[in-house]
Amino acid sequence: MKMRSNKIIDIVSFMKKELSEIYNEQETISLITNLFQEYTGLSKADLIIYAEKGINESALIKLNDAIKLLKKECPLQYITGKSYFLDLTLKVNEYTLIPRPETEELVKYIITECNKEKLTSPSIIDIGTGSGCIAISLKKHLPASDVLGIDISKEALRIAMENALLNDTAVNFLKFDITQTNLYDNFKSYDIIVSNPPYITEKEKITIKNNVIKYEPHYALFVPNDDPLKFYKYIGLFAKTHLKNQGEIYLEINSAYSVEINTLFHNMGFKKVLITKDLNENNRFVKISNY
Repeated sequence: MKMRSNKIIDIVSFMKKELSEIYNEQETISLITNLFQEYTGLSKADLIIYAEKGINESALIKLNDAIKLLKKECPLQYITGKSYFLDLTLKVNEYTLIPRPETEELVKYIITECNKEKLTSPSIIDIGTGSGCIAISLKKHLPASDVLGIDISKEALRIAMENALLNDTAVNFLKFDITQTNLYDNFKSYDIIVSNPPYITEKEKITIKNNVIKYEPHYALFVPNDDPLKFYKYIGLFAKTHLKNQGEIYLEINSAYSVEINTLFHNMGFKKVLITKDLNENNRFVKISNY
């Protein structure tokens, strides 16, 4: 079923009817507003003011196609091909995670700490960079920094490089698997090691929404049930030889494993391990240092 009329009032009515089968009222209104803004440039207020006006055929086709995908629970960001992160507009696709608000909090945390410590030109490595959201944001807010983003996926790195150009930031990117410990010597030492690694266990999949399970890259989300700290171990190993003496590690974590992560890094010989909460009061970030 698709829209026949090109009048805004009829299109909005049709979209509400189609999308309300899957989304609640608030989600439906948000999706409609975002799609009209994206494909017609009309704001939420415009939809009321110009309700009796028509839109062009090209926009109507795009809206029809978007509704079909939304009914299959495809995330809006993959439909439009873009996501918003802090003050950035980023390209995203099926090879990159959609940036989350918690990761925005992580970046703000790092920027605040750098400003507090008057660290204006840190060398930074972002492990598992994905869309490049962390690396590019840090470079944008710490323009004198030297930032490298690494990822196992060449497709994700291609998007990250496009995002750096799109946001006019000079960030370097490299294809690398952090589990290749024999190649660590190819890297220099860093003031900041940051990562939002895969941390959801396979058994937790039943708690994850379909729009994530069906569309977002599983390699960037999930870890084995019997090794939930897999990537934290490798990040710790890398940091043992590549974190500067006064350097710091900032990681996003699974709140269910905050105690185990604290223990892991203490057992690896790091002197300070600080777990902090996100805005929802979940243990979400860890800051690690040797001083």
